[in-house]
Amino acid sequence: MELVAGCDAIACVSECTLRDLRAEIERLGIPVPRLFTIRLGADLPMAAGSPSDLISSLTERPYVLFVSTIERRKNHEVLYRAFHRLAEIHGRDRLPRMVFVGSPGWGVNDLLNDIKLDPVTKGIIVQLHQVSDHDLCVLYQKALFCVFPSLYEGWGLPVAEALGFGTPVICSDRGSLPEVGGDLVEYLDPWDLPAWVRAIERLWLDGDYRRRLADRIAREYRMEDWSAAGTKIGRIASRLEAGTELCKPIRTCRNPDKNLFNP
Repeated sequence: MELVAGCDAIACVSECTLRDLRAEIERLGIPVPRLFTIRLGADLPMAAGSPSDLISSLTERPYVLFVSTIERRKNHEVLYRAFHRLAEIHGRDRLPRMVFVGSPGWGVNDLLNDIKLDPVTKGIIVQLHQVSDHDLCVLYQKALFCVFPSLYEGWGLPVAEALGFGTPVICSDRGSLPEVGGDLVEYLDPWDLPAWVRAIERLWLDGDYRRRLADRIAREYRMEDWSAAGTKIGRIASRLEAGTELCKPIRTCRNPDKNLFNP
């Protein structure tokens, strides 16, 4: 908290982060600097040309996508258990693949060994590492839907990226994630395995329902871009340098500029 004590202003990536940071600062009894929220960009650069051979082969078969470092907080385990159960109910050959995109992190060695050795889900759960931006765009675009069962997020960038491609999302209801998806995402308790099984099963099997969700996302979702996020941070820095009074943060995500400066 020494860094916080020396700050004039702190830009937070979500209202959830802002609230949690404020609560911790107040708990420690140090002065609270100006706190603001800035929505992160979610636009990915699309490269010309075809995806890699691996991605081209993978996308020939239906799949569900989870983009995240593979670590305990991200809660890959609930997806492993859900797909294990779905394979038992529907049969291995009917299931779409579950694609994890991300490098292994902390606390997941036992889980990864379980996935590797489980004959029920063997070949159904696929792990990809060091995926290029272009390949990631293709994965988002062609996925049946995306999932994000994280136990806590300060923002949740992959949810915003998926929505930017018009892809439906089933998501944890914890942390900042409801700020990212608004009412365009289905939210679940990340610990509720039966609920994840039911939600994945419905979005997989009910194509009409999935298409209606995708159509609504395409109509209503407004994606932030990284250049706008950078501009907002620059404006805050310029105001601070000039000694201009900053407005008090307003808790809204409908107009992110309201969180930065007076009109």
